[in-house]
Amino acid sequence: MHREYKQQKGAVLLIFITIIILGAATLLVNQLGNFGSSYRQSTISMQALAEAREALIGWSASHPSLPGLLPLPDLDNNGESDCVVGIGSNILIGRLPFAAPAVPACGDAQNSLGVRAIDADGEQLWYAVSRNLLFDGGYPASLDVSNDWITVRGPQGNIISDRVVAVIIAPGLALSGQNRSTNPLATNRYMDAVTIGGITYTNFDLDREFIAAEQGDTFNDHLVYITIDELMAQAGRVVARRIGSDVRGCLDGYAAAGDGTYSWAARLNGVLPPDYNDDVGENLGRLPDNPTSGAWTPANCFASLSYWQSWKEQLFYQVASGYQPGSGASCPSCLVLDGSANKRAMLMLAGPPLAGQQRTTNADKGDLNNYLEGGNGDGDALFENQPHSASFNDRVFCVDGGVTCN
Repeated sequence: MHREYKQQKGAVLLIFITIIILGAATLLVNQLGNFGSSYRQSTISMQALAEAREALIGWSASHPSLPGLLPLPDLDNNGESDCVVGIGSNILIGRLPFAAPAVPACGDAQNSLGVRAIDADGEQLWYAVSRNLLFDGGYPASLDVSNDWITVRGPQGNIISDRVVAVIIAPGLALSGQNRSTNPLATNRYMDAVTIGGITYTNFDLDREFIAAEQGDTFNDHLVYITIDELMAQAGRVVARRIGSDVRGCLDGYAAAGDGTYSWAARLNGVLPPDYNDDVGENLGRLPDNPTSGAWTPANCFASLSYWQSWKEQLFYQVASGYQPGSGASCPSCLVLDGSANKRAMLMLAGPPLAGQQRTTNADKGDLNNYLEGGNGDGDALFENQPHSASFNDRVFCVDGGVTCN
């Protein structure tokens, strides 16, 4: 009898353990299923964000008038960019535009992104953009701005980058308290806030700060961003190709219409803002678009370049002593690019500011060290191109009447 009782007790215990194991296994399977579903949702949203990011960079770099410009946001939820004249805030935030507007926004006739990316929950992506790179009826005076960019923070509130030009956000499902049945442009009904270390960070205001926090019940934004350095690297390649053709052509046309010599440079002045008039005796400086010692051929050579006003501050010029005004228009007193001699002039396009380079004040803008690297701005006859890196991002072009520079 006692023996049978012990056997029954053991059987009950075994059944009990089996039930526990089965319950735990079921719970684990459910949790893994939820995790798998969440992972798939995140993957779909991140793929949409990556696609939108690449489309934005491509749109900007291929802009027909001003490579480096970014589109205005969609502010009325119709898929089109909307014109905002006299942008008062540091950033604009709205939906990511995807359709070509029937009437170009502010007169900027660039095509649409060509991509309508939505997140895993079917929500149209949101888009915050720095006013530094927006066309509001006039082109920005310069795309080479050193400050006033957007800041993106990481999960602990740490700064990931403070040189961000655009942020694209997948808002995810509505969280508790987010009513999206009305007012589809209310940012706080789509994007979230999180408190870390007693500091609250929000993605729905206009304070130029965004956060990529950990996902949870009170925060489910996914975001990607584009920095000014990434954008200018892409746009710079396009502008470089145009300069290599357009500006070189202006210079050679000037020489051919005169005595074969080239213009003086515009003096670098660390007191006044940059000017673009040639100064007698200046071989190295910015490229003058209004020379007094001759005339561009055709006369509107630079005025016809739609990108010129916004990029000319980054373009520098040196004329060889053998081809300066009043010379004999001949070598050997010429310049050398990457070991190749007999160059009559050089054009140097500066990339975005590198570490230690400042381009804010007049003094900054008058210092070549804030723009050029590798000896390209030291005034001697030797110039070089290098692979772009954290310490070099110049693009140098030679000018020689089309003999070898083309």
